[in-house]
Amino acid sequence: MTKIDEIYGGDFVKCEHLHGQEVTVQIANVTIEEVGSEDEKKKKQAVLAFAGMEKRLGCNATNANTIAGMYGDEIEAWVGKSITLFPTKCQFGPKMVDCIRIRPGMPANTTPVPVTQPEPQPAAMVAF
Repeated sequence: MTKIDEIYGGDFVKCEHLHGQEVTVQIANVTIEEVGSEDEKKKKQAVLAFAGMEKRLGCNATNANTIAGMYGDEIEAWVGKSITLFPTKCQFGPKMVDCIRIRPGMPANTTPVPVTQPEPQPAAMVAF
């Protein structure tokens, strides 16, 4: 069955594109664009393009401030950095709606360091 998003999907990543999963991406480009429909007041946003992805992300203030906290407030410095997109819910007016949020992402060329457990210490001998 064809979904409406397959026809009118647009250029931007939506929550449903993540299929309930976290996705770590590398920022390939950041532009400032006026976004919004003709019915809405258009506003300027940072728009993120990602390496290997067609869809871009219109970066709301919450997500922009999260990235600025990780990589600094000069948006040009974000290029080449990794972030993780994850689906969640947020308050929009009186409703809870699906949204995409950002957290630090592990660079693709890095493997996690295994956490080792400390060696168990022998129990102290207790004399009776």
